[in-house]
Amino acid sequence: MTQRKKLNNRRVTETFVVKNAYAKLYCSIGLNENDKVKEVFFTGRGKGGSDMDTLLYDIGVLISIALQNNIPIEELLNSCCKNEKGNFASPIGMGLEKANAISKESEVESEWS
Repeated sequence: MTQRKKLNNRRVTETFVVKNAYAKLYCSIGLNENDKVKEVFFTGRGKGGSDMDTLLYDIGVLISIALQNNIPIEELLNSCCKNEKGNFASPIGMGLEKANAISKESEVESEWS
């Protein structure tokens, strides 16, 4: 098994809101030195230590471990539930979709630098 590379203590992060008809979450992503998304964390406005807070923390850890083990974010997106319109059904899928878009924007910017 390949060992994960430790991320720099100081890294670029971006936080944005994701919401659907049922939930509004804050998603924070962390980029490595190559502008690849390697961390994704979600928080709600709930009480710290609540079931939802714990669930969101665990989701973030699992996604981050997958990304740090070079599972493509597109593969994670393909596993997320979509609604009848083809949009991501949960804020988790929406957050990953936005993280993927930010990662792709960073790739284009670095090509022009």
